[in-house]
Amino acid sequence: MYPAVDGVVGMDQKTSAVIVADIIRFFSFARELNESVTRRVNQAGNLREAGERSLQLCEALAAETDLGVKADMALREQFASISHLCSMLVMTIEKQKESVLTLRAAGLVDPKIEKRLMYRLLMLSESLQKAVSLLQGMSERSAAMVLAGNRVERYCALAAGHIKDFSKSAVRFRKRADEELRLYGIKAIKRDLSEKYVSRAVSAVSSEEMGGLSRLVDEVREELKIEGDMSASLAQRGSCPAETGDLAPDARLAALRISDLVSEINSIHRENLEEMAQLTVILSLEIEEYLRIRDIFDPDRPGDEAAGEAHFALTDLSVLLDLSCNAVQNLIDMNNYLMELFDSSAKREERAAGISADYLATWNAVMSDLEPMEKQHADILDGLQKNLIIGQVLEKNLVKAIDTIS
Repeated sequence: MYPAVDGVVGMDQKTSAVIVADIIRFFSFARELNESVTRRVNQAGNLREAGERSLQLCEALAAETDLGVKADMALREQFASISHLCSMLVMTIEKQKESVLTLRAAGLVDPKIEKRLMYRLLMLSESLQKAVSLLQGMSERSAAMVLAGNRVERYCALAAGHIKDFSKSAVRFRKRADEELRLYGIKAIKRDLSEKYVSRAVSAVSSEEMGGLSRLVDEVREELKIEGDMSASLAQRGSCPAETGDLAPDARLAALRISDLVSEINSIHRENLEEMAQLTVILSLEIEEYLRIRDIFDPDRPGDEAAGEAHFALTDLSVLLDLSCNAVQNLIDMNNYLMELFDSSAKREERAAGISADYLATWNAVMSDLEPMEKQHADILDGLQKNLIIGQVLEKNLVKAIDTIS
């Protein structure tokens, strides 16, 4: 049953009701189309901004990673220097043991003191061996961090190319969306496709006012022309979101790979931090005890002058103690510097992780936005084709109605 239309004279009730229904459907879609076109402009602008932001993040991450790679290489050099000094100190300890044995044979060292000396040397040797073992593992992990960092830099370079291609496509999408807005939106604003406008159109049909019906026919034809042009343009150009979307997966995959590598670097760094805590105890508290070794036995103490081999054994031991104490102090100082490097590295890794997270989140958001945008494009094109049919029928019925009334 069609709704009754008051004031119908020349048109039958069914024809009038059909025209009214088609007017409402035709111009309601036209209003929705105007909103969709405006939305596409905003969406295209968001994609362009996402491309610009992701490129900035990519470049920032590459720069941060480059600093990290250089810092990790500096750490490896520091590890090597400390390890080398530890190894040299172990050799020095063995020479000290030989000197102590010579002094014992000459009766210049009390057995109890000899025992304490040997114990102190043994403790230092074991600490140094633990340190060397830790340093070897830390150095290997730092090498892995350097490799991962180099890969991040390479992926950032590749990603930058993907992002630039995506951004160019997003710019083209924005330009086309702007053209659609100029083609459709501005004219739609002039027509004022509001509910009030539709009500006036329905009123023209209800009152069978010739001037209003004629204007309505012209407006329907204008709308058909605009929607026809837009339909042809969209069909010919293809989906701008789809074109842009084809470029997005590569950029997101690069962002995902970068994120994985940054996570790998952070994981390795945490392992090194754990071992650094052990190393710090060794290269501070444990080896520091050695610095007081002369409290146990001082080869330079006043006493009976030793002669021959015993004399040289005392001199050798004194020299070796000085060298060892200097080496231990150097190790303590190098450890302090190493802690500073690790502190800077930790802050840098934290910044890189934050940038990487923002970078990946940007591309996850892009991918989430693109999927409905492609569907919106298809829906607009499908809606245009359907509305063109409704508009053509409406135009035909309005012309017939005018002929009937006149």
